[in-house]
Amino acid sequence: MSTKREINESPVYQGADEVIAYSIDFDKWGTPTSPVVTMLEKPSMTDVSDDTLTGYASVTGDIVTTPAVADLAAGTAYIMLCQVAIDGNTLSAWCDIICDPV
Repeated sequence: MSTKREINESPVYQGADEVIAYSIDFDKWGTPTSPVVTMLEKPSMTDVSDDTLTGYASVTGDIVTTPAVADLAAGTAYIMLCQVAIDGNTLSAWCDIICDPV
């Protein structure tokens, strides 16, 4: 991750039948704690976290591993927002996820 807020790999493509936990490197920002991951469906920006995220985010060193992302709707675009605490500040990084039909 650079100092910009959008994750370098964005956008990522995930199949409708895939289940993926993503790794986000916060090395350029510092050591993250207390990660909170949210999934928003575009363009309405509706929070669909309860339907698309399974499990919890975790931190190892400077890497946040997101909850597993699953049950995405084919042809739908999402924003995955990862909010962390670093040195007493609350910071957010985000990634577009586009769901392919397969």
